[in-house]
Amino acid sequence: MIQPIDIKIGDKTLAAVLEEHRDWLDLNGDQRANLQDANLQDADLQGANLRGAYLRGANLQGANLQDANLQDANLQDANLQDANLQDADLDFSCLPLWCGSFRVKCSRALVVQLAGHIAALAVQDATEEDLRFAEACRTYATKWEHKPDKWPEWVRKES
Repeated sequence: MIQPIDIKIGDKTLAAVLEEHRDWLDLNGDQRANLQDANLQDADLQGANLRGAYLRGANLQGANLQDANLQDANLQDANLQDANLQDADLDFSCLPLWCGSFRVKCSRALVVQLAGHIAALAVQDATEEDLRFAEACRTYATKWEHKPDKWPEWVRKES
């Protein structure tokens, strides 16, 4: 793993960018982390607070993001292949749904959350098989109680 102090982002280290971002989150700074297209491959970002960070197109392949706060982060077009997202908080983030997120290591909580979102989709041309899959996702997500109180009533219906 590569430490943030050893990664250059323009004329700064990633550690300095993260410090400025922390200040921005604390309302003491004016610099949100802009890591667009940054090469963060194999970066050790365990526990990093990247809430609201701009990570569009970043290469996070193999990065350790375990326990990281990625709430509201823009991960559009980011490469997350083989990244460790175990126990990372991805609420309201823009998680990429392309090949760049294959083999992401994650906790069951993220799988449950994704299943809940699949169950809540209103698929216009759904086949019977699609409906069975959506129902299985709803049942699975409800079983693990991923914020079912926030789901629309039609998703929360009893099994």
